[in-house]
Amino acid sequence: MLRVHDSQLVRVVSLFPVLVVIAIFCLEYFVFLSLHLAPGMTSADDPLMSLAFLLEGLLFHFFAGCTAVAYYKVAMTDPGYVTVQMLERMDDAMQDALEEDRGGKAQNTHHLHNPRLPSCRRCSQTKPFRAHHCSFCDKCVLKMDHHCPWVANCVGEKNYKYFVQFVAHGFFALMMIMLALFGAFRRSVVATVSSAEDLSIYGLIAFVLAGSLSLSLLIFIVMHSYLLLNGSTTIDFHTYGRSAPFNQGWRKNFLAVFGDRRRDWILPTAPRIQQTQVMNTTELEFLHADRVLGDEDSSMYEDEILL
Repeated sequence: MLRVHDSQLVRVVSLFPVLVVIAIFCLEYFVFLSLHLAPGMTSADDPLMSLAFLLEGLLFHFFAGCTAVAYYKVAMTDPGYVTVQMLERMDDAMQDALEEDRGGKAQNTHHLHNPRLPSCRRCSQTKPFRAHHCSFCDKCVLKMDHHCPWVANCVGEKNYKYFVQFVAHGFFALMMIMLALFGAFRRSVVATVSSAEDLSIYGLIAFVLAGSLSLSLLIFIVMHSYLLLNGSTTIDFHTYGRSAPFNQGWRKNFLAVFGDRRRDWILPTAPRIQQTQVMNTTELEFLHADRVLGDEDSSMYEDEILL
């Protein structure tokens, strides 16, 4: 939405939620360093205590750094907008996959017909399987999960990994802030007389924000962990419920998003995904089903979800 919407006004307005996220990140970072880490390291007279603060600082900066990088990538990465060039490449790849499928399963007439992909009623072009039209970006997105105003971008096939990592690393960073400020916060609330150990107004705001945001992110972690391990998306879950037919097993579902390199599972780096086919076997089987082909009611239902 930051880059693709035709209206300049909409692109400018979409920046405000992003600025709010950046402001919260800077506030939490400043409060953790100024009210906890820096005073703790300067006042610690025990070498073990100094080492503990040093390790805590390194761990916090790891989570905060990964959160910042993942946020940048989920906001700036193309989520998988459908283009003419993409459709041409997908059509060639699908034909190759079908020819290979016919050679290996010639006795199964279920595979002898080319799958008929639907057309998007708004884009007026072919809509790839499991792609959905975003009403905000006014484009179709591959395996669209949802449009997130806080990143001013859609969350789709190409940036879903970064979104999950942003949520996870952000949760751990906020939990570290809450644990670090909990004692000072409790003293500030319980004490009847103010003291030098009380939290400042910035510290109180940062603690409350960290608590509320960490709870929200925890809900996102639980929800998207379930969707990820079941090979589903938020839109798939709304459409098919818990019986979404795209599950290939939790391991293949995970590797299809995070890749096969273990470092990519934690770091917000580009995953190495070894996937040569346009669709996996489960998706190809489902595309042949009569309830998908030419189902206008399903398309209308998808539009209602995204509005």
